Order: sequence, then C-alpha cells, then structure tokens
Amino acid sequence: MERAQRLRRLEPPPESSGPVVLLGDREPDPDLWDGCRLAATLDPGVDNEDSGARVWVCAGPVGSWSRVWPRQRHLSA
Repeated sequence: MERAQRLRRLEPPPESSGPVVLLGDREPDPDLWDGCRLAATLDPGVDNEDSGARVWVCAGPVGSWSRVWPRQRHLSA
C-alpha cells in the first residue's frame, strides 16, 4: 500500500496531545497552527527531496484536531 493511502486511514491525534512537529518547505499556516518556531533545516548530506526542508515545532492546532486534520494529514503540501 502506498504511504499516502496509509496516512489517509489514520485518525487525528487526541485533543489533549502535546506539541506538533511539522516538516515542509513553507511556514506553517497560522490559521491552522499555533505557537510555531523554526527548529531546524534539514541537510541530509545528499541532494534529495528533503534537502533544505524546514522542521517546525508548534504548540498545537488552532481549534480542534478534527478541524485541522483533514487539511493536514497529507504527505506533501
């Protein structure tokens, strides 16, 4: 089964879950994520799709996971 198909089956985290780690090439959407800070920029040592990706740590979703999850459970933006 393809990774994207497996991810679609996942349920949202519990509403009481802690910080969220996001990986991507854009800043987190402030309408979806609260209290985000840039934690690192990936340099895997090889030129691949992860080179330069940024790692963000956010306090959590804005509102509930049930509101954010359908818009964020994909593997790429």
